[in-house]
Amino acid sequence: MLHNHPLRLQVRGNNQAAGLTNNGEQVSSSTYYYYYYDKVVVEGCGMDVVNGAYVRVEGLTHNAAPVFIQPGYGTNWAIFRKSTETNHWCIGRWNCFDSSPGTLYYESLNSITGNGWILVSTSGATPAPTCRLVSATSIANRLANIMAQLNTIDEIIVTNKKDEDDEVNGTYKRSGNRGDLPSFVRRGSYRGQSETFVLYHDKAHYRGSNQSSWIIGIPSKPLRLYQSELSVEETTLPPKSWLGSMGEDIELQY
Repeated sequence: MLHNHPLRLQVRGNNQAAGLTNNGEQVSSSTYYYYYYDKVVVEGCGMDVVNGAYVRVEGLTHNAAPVFIQPGYGTNWAIFRKSTETNHWCIGRWNCFDSSPGTLYYESLNSITGNGWILVSTSGATPAPTCRLVSATSIANRLANIMAQLNTIDEIIVTNKKDEDDEVNGTYKRSGNRGDLPSFVRRGSYRGQSETFVLYHDKAHYRGSNQSSWIIGIPSKPLRLYQSELSVEETTLPPKSWLGSMGEDIELQY
């Protein structure tokens, strides 16, 4: 198990007699585990701005533990250890100007992972979030698995179930990679002109972390016609059903 091999941690700074240090701050043995992970995914919170992917910031520690940050609109959000005396963790605002916690909204009494978070601010909302840790290895393994599945798909049939005359409807053939995953293309007509429609994966740099969705569009224009719901995962298979921003009901068959 990970916590049985503390010496494998990538911790900056010199080893001191008192213990390992990270960026000049002593690292508690109870926080070793979290240095193996690159991201925390927060889901299911009634305070929607809290949800999303929090990335571990190299060299940034608080109370002898790593800090996971999600940039937001007008403020950053963070997951950090509450004190050096306990293994309590918090989700709250993060002050960029002095790299310190702001308002706390949720607290976990023993671990980042799971659903043990409780609401500690009257400004927050229920339900409290659940959290899971994501490592670089698991991200790479997920990408390899999805790539293997996509390489077995030769074509995808796209249908707007609410509009049989939609110009995106038709059979898309697997083409070369666009980004890190295969794309699918078809020739068709858009507003009277011959165009190439592309179904492709988009890794969006959203709120400071790589998340993803699938796009149907005409990249040469450039024009995005439909986009699947944004996922906290960095890679996903094309969703077999998604709703467009104007209520379109897009179905994929493969």
